[in-house]
Parts: sequence; structure tokens; C-alpha cells
Amino acid sequence: MKTVAVVGGGFAGISSAFYASRKGYKVILIEKSTSLGGRWHGVKGGFDNGQHLLSGAYKGTLHILEELNCSKYFKSTGALKVNFCEDGRQFLFDTSIFPGKVGQLLALLKLKGLSIKSKIGILNFITSLLFNKINSQNKSCLEILKEYQQTEEAIIRFWKPIIVSALNGQPEDISAELLLLTMKKGFFGTKADSALIYPTVPIVRVFEKIKEELSKSCEVRLSTKIVNISKTNYYELETSKGEKILADEIISAVSYPQFKKLFPDIAGSFGSFNNIQFSSIVSASMIYSKHFTDYMLNALLGTKAEWLFDKTRMMDNNRHKQDRHNFEYAITTSSAEAIFSLKSPEIAELFDYEIRRIFPKSKDAKLIDYHIFREKSATPLLTSTMQNQRPKPQKINGIIISGDWVNTGYPATIEGAVLSGIRAVDRL
Repeated sequence: MKTVAVVGGGFAGISSAFYASRKGYKVILIEKSTSLGGRWHGVKGGFDNGQHLLSGAYKGTLHILEELNCSKYFKSTGALKVNFCEDGRQFLFDTSIFPGKVGQLLALLKLKGLSIKSKIGILNFITSLLFNKINSQNKSCLEILKEYQQTEEAIIRFWKPIIVSALNGQPEDISAELLLLTMKKGFFGTKADSALIYPTVPIVRVFEKIKEELSKSCEVRLSTKIVNISKTNYYELETSKGEKILADEIISAVSYPQFKKLFPDIAGSFGSFNNIQFSSIVSASMIYSKHFTDYMLNALLGTKAEWLFDKTRMMDNNRHKQDRHNFEYAITTSSAEAIFSLKSPEIAELFDYEIRRIFPKSKDAKLIDYHIFREKSATPLLTSTMQNQRPKPQKINGIIISGDWVNTGYPATIEGAVLSGIRAVDRL
């Protein structure tokens, strides 16, 4: 039986390990941190590093969660409801009016806060998208939106929140190809596809269960950092503790910065892709003494906070549900370079100020506690140039590559990472 070493314990590595073991390989899953999950992780006390969401269109991810007995830890929003908030005013985007694409279009027509001209422009764009009439090649999101005569109001108040949150970049930077893919497969797919899936327990609990399930068919080694890889008749992976792990095949499932350190020769063959930049994410878990929003998903227009999630409403057996004086909210700011260098108290103060400006009911709520999380290189910044340069799933010099940065036809998302793991196993 061949031994496969999977380096990296995020979703790409989990997917690779799961499917390789299903094919009968002896699998060693190696992760340098103390838990699986990659970008999805938590801290002591059950706080997650932001609000983690899956699209209902993420079929590969949802399947592997089901296979690993973790579906029970997630719920669907059902018909999507997003509360757009601005300076004390709130505009509800509610797709429950009617099922499927019709409901989504009706929700747009009923959405307050956009002029008739903006709505007609968005509808025309969506119609062209659904009938495959948009040529997005070598264009940014902003370029394609202006080409299809989207108003400045529509770009700022409708398109930008979608682009920044889904693709972790600004409209002027991100490849339009990825926006069209996201809209077609997610927002304007089936009713199930357009729903959002969210965890109802601290994310650390999900990955404890994933580790337990994977350990039934794989060897899972946490807190194990690989510092050198050599090959004679087999691969020898040397750890930072001086241990040696032997394998017949290697699947790399690490981030691209880590990949360049482990496999500099292979990375060198990717040419200008090595110039890729990365987008940061800043998130916060904030505990207030009062409940101040009626919706789980809140888009905060014109703020640095961007998105606020009602964790108390979302979590099963939430740590605060038995205490009516503590209510938890998660804030996530994508493409967060503007605030990344601020100190944690400064970020908390900024978010608190914006919350009180947006939600009138929060004015007499006390901020009890907060936790700030920063991820400097959270996702690759996939401009149209970098999207064209993304390496495809392949085996190079005996190393099989996977990760969200690999071009599976998806953005650099959890689903892209899972699919890259599946395709990596096909190359064993």
C-alpha cells in the first residue's frame, strides 16, 4: 500500500486526505498548527476568527462535511434575507417572497435605498449574465459593471458589498470572471444554492470532529512543521523537531506563501504568478449587554465594519443565551488593508462607533468584551491578470498541488480548496 503525505490541514488538505484514504492509500495528514481548519479557526473560550459562511452552491464542501458527520453542526438560512443598514436606516433584501430566481429579482425590485434607475441597471446586468451575454475576459469587476452602465449608487450600495465579502477584494481589483461565476452559481442559482450555510457551534468543535473522523482512516499529525523535503527512492519529510516522515507521494495543500518556501523550484516555474498579492481580513467578536438587531445578516453600508452577524441568534447552545445581559455579534471586514495596522483597542473602538451610528437600539448597550482577529494574507488577490496565471491542478516534479490558489474554475474560496483536493487525489 502506497503512503501519501498530505501537507496542510485546511480544507484542501482535509479533502485530499479524505478522498485518498477512500481510494485505499495510507494517508498521513500533516498540519503545523494545533488544529485542523486552516483559515477557519477559533480561540480559547469558543470565539471564532470571524463569521464563517458557506454558499449552498458549495456542493463539494457540503458533501465532505456530511461524510465526516459534521452536517449536524451547520444550518441553512433558507430564503436569503440581508438587512442593508445605513445611518440608522434599514433596507431588507428578502428573497422569501417567491422561490428561485423570481424571488431574488422581486427582492431586488422591493429593496429600498436604490433608485429605479439603479434597479433597472442591475436587472439588465443580471439578465445578460443569466443568458451568458457578458464577456468578462481580462476585465475587472468595476470595468464590467461600468461597461453595463451600473450607476455609482448601484456599485457602492449593491455590488461592492457582494464583491468585497465574496471575493475579498475591491471591485477595481478583482477579476470579473470570478464575479460572474459567483453570481451564477450562488446568488442566482437554485433556492438551495442561494442560501447561506452557517455553523451553529464554535468552529473548533467542527474541526475536532473532523479530526476524529479522519483519524479512523488516516494518521493525523498536528503541531508538525515540515522544514525540508528530499527524495531518494521515497520522499523524506523532515520536521522542525528533527523527525523524518517517509512517503511515496506528496500532496501539497498549503497556502501559496508556504508553498514557495517548501517548493521554491516548482514555484519558480509559475512565472509571474509569484507576483501575486494577498488580501487581508479583520474580524471581531463583540459582546454587548443588549440585543439591537432583528436579523442575522447585516450589511453595514459606508463603514469599515462592513458586515455584522448576530451570533447569539445563530449559535446552538450559545454561551450567552442563558444570560440575557450578554449578546454576541461577529464583525467581518474583508480587503481590510485600511484598518489592518490599527491596534486591537482602536479597531474595537471604531467598530463600536459604527455599530452605534447604524443601530439606534445599540446606543445604551454596553460593550462588555471583544476579541480582534487579523489575517494578513487571508486570500490571493485574484485580478484578471492573476486569474489567468493561476496554476491548474497538476503534478510537478512528483509533487501534486492543491489549495484555494489553484485554478479549479472557482474563486479562492473553501469550495475551490475542497475541489482542488479532489483533483489532487485524481493525480495519485
